[in-house]
Amino acid sequence: MSCELDSWFSSLRIHIVGYGKVGSSFAKTCIEELNQPLHLWTDSAPKSNEDTPNFHSIERRDAFRLTSGTTNLVCLAIPDRALSTYYRTKVEAALGEHDCVIHFAGSQSLLPSDQFESACLHPPASLSRNKRWPRGLQVALSASSKTMFKRLVLLCDSLKLENFERPDNVEVYHAGCVVAASLPYALLHAAHTILCQGGLTPEQATRTVNQLFASVKSLTTDNKDQRTLLHEATGPATRNDRKSIEGHLNVLEPEHSQLYRILSDYLERHAQPDT
Repeated sequence: MSCELDSWFSSLRIHIVGYGKVGSSFAKTCIEELNQPLHLWTDSAPKSNEDTPNFHSIERRDAFRLTSGTTNLVCLAIPDRALSTYYRTKVEAALGEHDCVIHFAGSQSLLPSDQFESACLHPPASLSRNKRWPRGLQVALSASSKTMFKRLVLLCDSLKLENFERPDNVEVYHAGCVVAASLPYALLHAAHTILCQGGLTPEQATRTVNQLFASVKSLTTDNKDQRTLLHEATGPATRNDRKSIEGHLNVLEPEHSQLYRILSDYLERHAQPDT
């Protein structure tokens, strides 16, 4: 660690704006790993002191301000749709020359400024409220300068996080994250609905979906190479069984039939036939 980075980090005051899943879990991680003062700005203050150990202060978001003469790291853990407005109306004017601001939105570009450093720290993972980020979690970083990037790396090392540089094509990167983290929920919901339409009770459908999805989940948690993961797939699409596929399509509701066809076509193009 260079003397300059050491000086920056040791004098840091961390401000977390927002206390949803991202804000509360990031706060929990900072509390467990760092020794810096932690200031929380939120309109939904935690209900008990047990949820907020070691906070130096807790105030409403609208009252946001910074103390001059200190080095502040402002972490904006607020919804994407409110990020730019809150930054422009509350944060930008309060920032000093040596202050920095980061956000956690994978789809957002860096916040604009010529006067201070900004960055993005995106955790491509499903986070839980008030539970620390897992040690070794891989996060995507982008920064307004090489100096700021080094600061982010130092912060990640201190929080026991791994990191990589976020690609320049933010939209494509974020689309990939959404496909992995969000769209599977729609797929599981569709499977549950189809099973219930086939005669299972909701409880039976839930157990069936969980059992079937467990095998897929075990493959991903084993860190298999995603380029060959489709080779593990089974079913009519992997063996070009058009009769079974058409039979399924004929009995499904239109929206489920469309989903089934699109994913089956994808499997046919990319998976090796099973034996």
